Amino acid sequence: MRVIDAAEAHTLGLITRVIPGDQLDAAMSELATTPLANSPVVMRATKHLVHRQEIERLSRNLRAPVNAKATRRATDDFREDIAAFQEMRKPVWPSHC
Repeated sequence: MRVIDAAEAHTLGLITRVIPGDQLDAAMSELATTPLANSPVVMRATKHLVHRQEIERLSRNLRAPVNAKATRRATDDFREDIAAFQEMRKPVWPSHC
């Protein structure tokens, strides 16, 4: 693992800006108060949109693993794995026979 400094993180696009330490309190205060200046209706709508997009992204990302698990559960190897576990023996994989 390699540790990078703020300047390199900015160059790589991992962060949007670098704030010197002596300006950090003022920048944090500005960042914290900016949403307060926006319309509550707009803020609620934005939060709803972001939340809905996140739910849709999660649904898309979970679909493939769920389908893969269902496919694995339908195999003879899966059934042998369960049987071997219950019978406390080593599995004899049908796919190797």
